[in-house]
Amino acid sequence: MTPPCQPTFVVHADRVLDPDSGRFVPRRIEVRDGTIVSVAPLEAGAEERAEVWDLRGMRILPPLADSHVHLYFEPWPLDPKARDLPAASATETDFAHARERLGEAFHAGVGVLRDLGDPLGISLTALEWTANAHDLPRLIASGPGLFREGRYGRFIGCPCADRASLLEQVRALLADPRVQLIKLVATGIINFKKGGVSAAPPWETDDLKAAVDMAHAAGKAVAAHGSGEAGIRRAVDAGVDFIEHGYFISKATMEELARRDLVWTPTFAPVHAQWSHAERCGWDAETQMRLRGILDGHAEMLRFARGLGARILAGSDAGSPGVGHGGGLWQELWLLQEAGSEPAALLRMATLQAAAWMGLGASCGQLRHGRPADFIAVDGPVEQDLRALERIRWVVRDGRVSAARKPWLESDPEAETYGLQPAHKEF
Repeated sequence: MTPPCQPTFVVHADRVLDPDSGRFVPRRIEVRDGTIVSVAPLEAGAEERAEVWDLRGMRILPPLADSHVHLYFEPWPLDPKARDLPAASATETDFAHARERLGEAFHAGVGVLRDLGDPLGISLTALEWTANAHDLPRLIASGPGLFREGRYGRFIGCPCADRASLLEQVRALLADPRVQLIKLVATGIINFKKGGVSAAPPWETDDLKAAVDMAHAAGKAVAAHGSGEAGIRRAVDAGVDFIEHGYFISKATMEELARRDLVWTPTFAPVHAQWSHAERCGWDAETQMRLRGILDGHAEMLRFARGLGARILAGSDAGSPGVGHGGGLWQELWLLQEAGSEPAALLRMATLQAAAWMGLGASCGQLRHGRPADFIAVDGPVEQDLRALERIRWVVRDGRVSAARKPWLESDPEAETYGLQPAHKEF
């Protein structure tokens, strides 16, 4: 099972994720200079002119996509008294740490990341690192998120005093060719002690709609941070493309989201980390109970949204306390599975659908002729239980093979003392 050293080889595998049926089927995958040149039925006894990489017994599927991350946030430690504020380090240090987080995600099988906001421009610079790297994920970035001055959002973006300055900032971002979508901060955040979003929405619907219309006219999608029914409804009515988080959304607004064919990213992982490690995060027993109620209500809404046929993506909000880059997506997928989503459907969500809905459908998310040779190999039945991701063995980008590494997870006690070091040793 020694991997090939050059990006030209043939894979023999009896369990390859078929993009049309969603089933794992036997396939022969020919890779030439990092590109898939054919995907065909696996035939016994066929002669090969290129090196054969025998992966029979493993599950072969496209790399996973995390639709919501923040590269420049450090997720450890959980203890708020021990955490550094974002941007507390020298810029060079922040850049070095961000690159380490990219590598951690990649070696966990997360081959696509969508960064949704940082005020330092780290994610936009990271696009240059990831463009042609063979050991980093592919990256989508919004640049800074846009928030109402004096309200929540300073850690993820740029303040805007009013509608005029909001549109001025949107216009400036659209002029930057690195910016692939616009991020708006349409609500505040959850007050865990009170069990809800206590702040009124920072923007009127017309303000958000003006920004959305400007972005759409330039061919760019818009993602909105949203928790709390009032602010989420304004974002939905304004026509944003993606609702991020969506805590406390009403059934009526979820129905409207589904009717408009918008995409919802639930981000269970950051709230789950607060609940499962409440004492380390500084919460008392009463607050921990409220956190559990928030998670249970969110899971109920997930089941309701699935029943509507709403479009849903897996995004971890990596960089939040306890939500690592790579490990956070594993955790998010496990939580979606625990909430009742079928593992096979989640695999499709985190590969083919994620690539298509985030605008990467022509380059990744499927194992097809003409696509980059990007895939992962897992030695376990992920289509039955996504915890088999812990048995990932290989990660491939453009035909270059890397050994997988287990990422940091919220359940790892040593993550509390995480420094700039390799996540875990190779499997």
